[in-house]
Amino acid sequence: MKHINWGIYGPGGIANRFADAMQVVPDASITRVAGRTPAKARDFAQRHGVEKALPDLETLVADPDIHAVYIATTHNAHCQAACACLAAGKAVLCEKPLAMNTREVQQIIATAEQNQCFMMEALWTRFLPAWQRVRALLAEHAIGTPKMVHANFGVVGSFDPEGRMLNKALAGGALLDLGVYPVAMAQMILPGPVMSIQAAGELGPTGVDVRTAMTLEFANGALAQLSAALGTRTDNSLTIAGDKGQIRVLEPFWGAQTIEWTPDGKARHREEYPHRKNGFEEEIEEVNNAIREGRIESPVMPHHDSLAIVGIMDAVRARIGLSYPQDQGADGAWDQPSGL
Repeated sequence: MKHINWGIYGPGGIANRFADAMQVVPDASITRVAGRTPAKARDFAQRHGVEKALPDLETLVADPDIHAVYIATTHNAHCQAACACLAAGKAVLCEKPLAMNTREVQQIIATAEQNQCFMMEALWTRFLPAWQRVRALLAEHAIGTPKMVHANFGVVGSFDPEGRMLNKALAGGALLDLGVYPVAMAQMILPGPVMSIQAAGELGPTGVDVRTAMTLEFANGALAQLSAALGTRTDNSLTIAGDKGQIRVLEPFWGAQTIEWTPDGKARHREEYPHRKNGFEEEIEEVNNAIREGRIESPVMPHHDSLAIVGIMDAVRARIGLSYPQDQGADGAWDQPSGL
């Protein structure tokens, strides 16, 4: 299989960025789009030159011409959509967070394994050239052993209480939407499992968190100090402090194009890694290559990392008292995480 035909489920804002990035990806195209509102799917198809707008997810996954589906819905719909695609034999790239909690992520991974279909959480940050350079520097021990990570993702703006950022029914909140980025990158950088978590958060009028801060202690004693905030402008860079130097990923660290690294006692290096389009192209190419090679996961964003990330966020939510309907167990009580 050389050319990869993509379908999109959820033709919203993030899907527009995905479609723009596809313009620079060779041997792949978006040929189908579906969503809960057929009119939006038709508008998306017209805007991006997509062959067909389909009425629903069921029609999309039944289409034999589709090889992969990009799931760009609100978080609360990820699990059901991902499992439906995988069960139909479609590769899945699902927007972050992969699902609402550990139970849902486990369900998605199990479905991918049962059907031997590729599945990846769409943490595009990990695939950016700037972050690939950071990974190489860490592998070369350019700053020695990483001991601390500090990262924030805070934004200001006017947020509609009924919109996806603040609406609890749509899985809104700072942690799930923004905090997944610092958590995911700290989990990649620092070795070993998280041994303990401290967290504090402010729940807003709609019942979701508007500010959350956390400290993670890893198995080797390394620490990560992370935050996510709606309505608060933070320094959105990321710093890795090692015992022999420092790496700074300039803001926005999640869409990085510039890094600075300073070996202990030496001059600072500044390096630029511009996007070819908007940065989404790198993760799209990873999925395409995996499908052609018959892989079911990516070594850059493997299944066990998605489990580790959601486990951290489950524990943080338990500490700040933030639950969603998807967290309820069979008895109707909050199925809180154990361990951390």
